Amino acid sequence: MIAIGKDDQITAAERYALATGSSNLTPNLGARCDADKLIAAAWVSKDPRRAAAMALYRMAVVGSTNGLQTIADTMDGWLNGKLQRKARPIPKVQRREMVVHVLRWWLRPTCGYCEGRAFELVGEERDDDREGARTLSGRACKACHGTGKRPVEREVPPHLKDAARQLADELDRLVLLVTGEMARVLRDRMPDLGVAP
Repeated sequence: MIAIGKDDQITAAERYALATGSSNLTPNLGARCDADKLIAAAWVSKDPRRAAAMALYRMAVVGSTNGLQTIADTMDGWLNGKLQRKARPIPKVQRREMVVHVLRWWLRPTCGYCEGRAFELVGEERDDDREGARTLSGRACKACHGTGKRPVEREVPPHLKDAARQLADELDRLVLLVTGEMARVLRDRMPDLGVAP
């Protein structure tokens, strides 16, 4: 699950994710409201891959995998087309299984060795108090090479590593594209709504 910052530091994408769980979608002509964020997301999610990116981002924020199968269908189609154009087809069953593994990795990529901190942890962890608490060393985590994320290539068989990396990169690109466009829509198409989130 992606952590969301304090109210004054959260992004338009995080505001969208929070709005998806809102119980109040009443329009407000004087300030931005949850309904505005959902409308902006709909404007930028016109094609299936963009809609899948928004849904995947929302899943990462709220920690739910409801609807993952629909995203898997969309991204499997994209990956199949890409692999066919490069004359590197992967059998459907293997490709489909890989797509689901990559999606699950994308939702929770944190390295288990460094707990996402990118540096090796030292000391023993105890539940009773701070004595013996684990601290960070100055050395990059060997498992994730200092990224804080376990490599996606470890989630799939060796012959699928390149395809898994391509899919993970496309997911990152799409999420950045769609969340950036959503922020622009909120700024450009709804500029007179005041400063409220």
